[in-house]
Amino acid sequence: MKKILMINTVGYGQNGIVSVCANLCEGLDFHKYKVDLVSFYDIDEQIFKKFENTHTKLYVLPHRKTELKSYLVQLYKMMKVNHYDIVHVHGNSSTMIIESILARLCHIKNIVVHCHNNNTSHAFLNSCLKPFFKLSYTDAVACSHLAGQWLFGKSHYSIIKNGIHSHDFIFDTSARMEIRKKLNITDELVLGHVGLFNQQKNQEFLLKLIKQLVQKDISCRLLLLGDGELKEQLMKLTYEFNIQDYVIFLENTNDIPQFLSAMDVFVFPSKWEGFGLAILEAQANGLPCLVSNFVSDDVNITKDLIYISLDDLDLWIEKILSLDLSLRYQQSLGNIKKIREANYDFENIVQDLEDLYSHSR
Repeated sequence: MKKILMINTVGYGQNGIVSVCANLCEGLDFHKYKVDLVSFYDIDEQIFKKFENTHTKLYVLPHRKTELKSYLVQLYKMMKVNHYDIVHVHGNSSTMIIESILARLCHIKNIVVHCHNNNTSHAFLNSCLKPFFKLSYTDAVACSHLAGQWLFGKSHYSIIKNGIHSHDFIFDTSARMEIRKKLNITDELVLGHVGLFNQQKNQEFLLKLIKQLVQKDISCRLLLLGDGELKEQLMKLTYEFNIQDYVIFLENTNDIPQFLSAMDVFVFPSKWEGFGLAILEAQANGLPCLVSNFVSDDVNITKDLIYISLDDLDLWIEKILSLDLSLRYQQSLGNIKKIREANYDFENIVQDLEDLYSHSR
């Protein structure tokens, strides 16, 4: 049995990397692989539920950013004591060198670095570390070609797609009615978004969008699912824009499919995006998706994504108001078929990972 240490350098909040890790851990053959996971802050109840049936153990270490020294000491001890065969680091930049160098120091032979994005909020540090980063790992993996080219350039890397349990996201009329009733929504046009509240996901753009729709007397609501460092700031901004009655902030939940069914349009205005797992989930639900032109084309499985510049707010509004919102269930079924045919269902992803692990030394 091979022992794997899986590290998510952005933490185990509600984010796409967590969903990927959960799916991978659930699908891996636990007779062949024993997986430990590292988080660097307290994990909420919803996250624990993602992992409770995955035969994995979660370790909570000091915060990677604010308590780096303590984080490094404890992570080093873990690696040294547990004698892992493989360390698999998930992240967005060459700062993953921190974990890969520790693994080197602990004489771990197989070090996988896994890029999930095509940009970073600390670009200067990333550029400084990149030449050394390439010497620190044994295997490079990316969620898309865009993410791989951005972090690894011309160096070799493999693609392991971000898969989902596609049939879990099928459009559900009953869930739609239940959620909308719970939120006191009747026939309003519901825009929706799922993601961390941070600079990358750019939810402030959505507040400006809903403000314009309200000013045009469009009966609408905006559902924002997630958590993050900018949540409180965004909530205050709804009052500054006088749209607090039109924006609904929802807590972290494992019931994402039900909330997707309650939406009419999925909006994703990221300033950069390596893949965008939430967009794949929205497509499976049959939602029309409007995304920024910084989103990777790899996620456009249905070829129906509408890419729009963040500089053209009026075009976002025009496209939203021109959408055909009928035949949602049929759209969901067709999209799920395309997702499965494109090998983005999670069974295919797990097989790719097991192939990578099986060839390790």
